[in-house]
Amino acid sequence: MKQIYSKLNPSLLLHVVLSQSDFSGRQEIISEQNFLQLATLELAKGQEFSAHRHIEKNVNFSKFYAQESWVVLSGEVEVIYFDINDSEIERQTLHAGEVSITLQGGHGYKILENAKVLEFKTGPYFGREADKIFI
Repeated sequence: MKQIYSKLNPSLLLHVVLSQSDFSGRQEIISEQNFLQLATLELAKGQEFSAHRHIEKNVNFSKFYAQESWVVLSGEVEVIYFDINDSEIERQTLHAGEVSITLQGGHGYKILENAKVLEFKTGPYFGREADKIFI
């Protein structure tokens, strides 16, 4: 697992890159203080989870960042990571089975080979003007 921290605020985790080789049992990858939660699960054949549903709850926050994750199913994607001041801090090439998570800061994507990607992000989404600033 690669964790990318802000150069302006070195204690601020901005981005995480995961590979299948990073799995070991259950690991909470993204801390519970974030809107997007992520854990890795390495499961054994025959293991079961009790059926359940999640309950509605009241939340109380006035601001939040949209957080986003890309799961590359096939192909190759270059991710350009940016710090909280919009300066580029790193580039990573993702292959099938790898994941990129952005908690804060910016990102850009360049498709290097035809790709199939799952995108997960926090919502609700209020449209481009309310959600993002282009770098």
